[in-house]
Amino acid sequence: MNPIKPPRRVLLSFLGTTNYEECVYYFNNDRNQSYGVDRFVQNSIFKHLCKDWSAEDKYFVFLTDQAEPANWNDDIYKDKLGLQQTLAVNRFKVVPTAISAVPDGFNESQIWQVFQRVFDELKEGDQVWLDITHGFRSLPLLAAVLTNYARFLKNIVIQKIYYGVFESLGPVHQVKKDFPNPADRWVPVLDLTAFSQLQDWTSAANEFVTLGNSAKLSVLTKDVPSLQGLNTHLTKLTRGFGTSRGGDLISGKLFANFRKELAGAGKKTSLPALKPLLEVAAKKIDSFVTQPKGYQDRAKNTFSAIRWCIDHQLTQQGFTLLQEGVITLVVLQMGGQYSDPNLRQWVKVGFNVANLPEKSWLHEAKNDPEKAKKLLKDFPIFKAQTKNFSDLTGLRNDLNHAGYLKSAGNAKNFANRLHTLTEIFEQELDPKPEIGDGVPKNE
Repeated sequence: MNPIKPPRRVLLSFLGTTNYEECVYYFNNDRNQSYGVDRFVQNSIFKHLCKDWSAEDKYFVFLTDQAEPANWNDDIYKDKLGLQQTLAVNRFKVVPTAISAVPDGFNESQIWQVFQRVFDELKEGDQVWLDITHGFRSLPLLAAVLTNYARFLKNIVIQKIYYGVFESLGPVHQVKKDFPNPADRWVPVLDLTAFSQLQDWTSAANEFVTLGNSAKLSVLTKDVPSLQGLNTHLTKLTRGFGTSRGGDLISGKLFANFRKELAGAGKKTSLPALKPLLEVAAKKIDSFVTQPKGYQDRAKNTFSAIRWCIDHQLTQQGFTLLQEGVITLVVLQMGGQYSDPNLRQWVKVGFNVANLPEKSWLHEAKNDPEKAKKLLKDFPIFKAQTKNFSDLTGLRNDLNHAGYLKSAGNAKNFANRLHTLTEIFEQELDPKPEIGDGVPKNE
């Protein structure tokens, strides 16, 4: 059995035409992480990253027709070594590869060509380090779009994005005057990876808010040790809707824990811009009561959960939660515990027999007609909504049978019917005066 090959490590750099000045580049805000005087930030990054890389890994340097003679070779600045010879001195296993004749990026067509040239060098699953210090002005924007594109199509992983800030010392002429010795020119290499990560968080938060899909948020929070609590409760919340856990949804527990973790998450991350995104996500559950006190709060949670399903195309879950929610709220109006199977069955009986002659009653109603009569008298919802409850039952059954029955409905009608029936039953079961808690003893 062949061993699984590790993904390639790939460093991408762009080279410009400027006559670069010597300085000392340092990493991670630590001057001890520096590699001596260097004219090229690319060489410092190469030393910082690639000493232990293998021959299977890649370092691509992208060159325009002007940059190649100016700074890759030493054809123009003849008193200075070009980048090609400078890199070769390191004698690392990974051999830098020049990608020549890259367009200058002076117009839209050329920018697209640059985009394609870089994309073509990437392979499935590459681990990518990106240096955007030099090159054309649109490079940072191009890099942001390209990395997202390649992550989707080639499943690459962005490890670091570097930018060497020589301009932090001032204009070149002033730098030469103030720091005549290049060894005194300390230049930080910024790690801009957080901005790429922020794109991921923005996309994930957007999917959660607009689609109710927490898959991306779950992946991101799972990778942050300080956000494990948020990850746990986000997963529980999503599974709660996905599997129609009505008891958990009506109790408010899922939302209480999720909201608590969201409130503290912004303080537990090194990304300051993450906090507003999480605040938007928190608003998603504003309609839920986290500590319901009685019927009114539980009715609100019931219909908020159904509307969540409507908003996020969870149609089958929505029908399940609507029918079981209606039964639950009627049980609460009876003053019972909503988990009581006997009471839940009697609610179904009420809807089933409300408009039938007594001689047609079956099962529980036939065996105990006096109880059935009292039920119909005390709760007018049974007579008023028999037809709608029957429709609700039929639609739910159609979904549960996956459309295999001869009576299967048209898929396009389910969402509209769910919306209509939700409005009807929400109006019918509009919060009543406090009837009782109705909470199972083990809740």
